[in-house]
Amino acid sequence: MCLSVQRLSSVHRREVVQVLDDSFRDYPVMRFVLSDAGERYDAHLTALNDFFCDRRLADGGWVLGVRVDGELAGVAVLDAPEDDPGSDPEGHRRRVLRLVSAIGAGAVERLKIYDAAGDSLTPSGDYHYLGMLGVLERCQGLGIGRQLVEATQELAVASEISTGVCLHTETEKNVPLYEHLGFEVVGQADIAGLTTWCMMWRVPGRG
Repeated sequence: MCLSVQRLSSVHRREVVQVLDDSFRDYPVMRFVLSDAGERYDAHLTALNDFFCDRRLADGGWVLGVRVDGELAGVAVLDAPEDDPGSDPEGHRRRVLRLVSAIGAGAVERLKIYDAAGDSLTPSGDYHYLGMLGVLERCQGLGIGRQLVEATQELAVASEISTGVCLHTETEKNVPLYEHLGFEVVGQADIAGLTTWCMMWRVPGRG
């Protein structure tokens, strides 16, 4: 099967969120952040995933995708070191207010706790940050995740300033999978029973 990676834009927003909803439904971070959602869990999950994608898709950031038979089957949501996420503070404030309205202040506070713990592990420097990597459950095992990771690594190599790719995972079985792709664990933390691993892949000769 020949699969290719494409850069996605705001017109693909609904498709991207649908992939993330499917692949992250039972992910530890989502269960931690949305622990009080109850019967509204699926709706809150969609709002949270839409928040994660909003800035990248609205402001020309990076979302990569792979299609299988025309259907979006895998996505990677990432930040490039050339991006300036602080360039629109008012836009960020509006996004956060919308998120609070959608999922509640308690969930947003837990998200901040998770982010703070992850940030404490993240190395300094200029690199690509792979924030989310999701593949439809029925399309897993086709190598889509690997393609998206390798495409992100290629972006880092092509960048004039990026030293590599950084990511966090909260699933222990993912650690050796990323290690197989050249990543190494650079930090680990426990957050209210949730374990996160920070991993880094370095551009050869630059990282």
